[in-house]
Amino acid sequence: MKKFGIGDFRRDRISNRVGIRRLSDTEEQKWRIIRYRDQMYWSMDDYRIHERVILVKRMKLNTRRGYMMSKGLLVRGQRTSTNSKTTKNVKKV
Repeated sequence: MKKFGIGDFRRDRISNRVGIRRLSDTEEQKWRIIRYRDQMYWSMDDYRIHERVILVKRMKLNTRRGYMMSKGLLVRGQRTSTNSKTTKNVKKV
């Protein structure tokens, strides 16, 4: 059975860890795979929440990095003096 969105290696690894030898479309197998995925992998919502927690923590500590992240500016020392229009994403009025 072909599973779209993941490669053969990851498909085989997940099916082995869940205990499925032959993939078929049974509801029980689907729910076992979904439970495993929810435990082992992050969703985009989880990632966004994590990013927000990091931002709030850095802003509470009054770090430069937290300030720059909150303003949407560059954080890792990139140049902003000569290419500021592209990096700051200034919108044209």
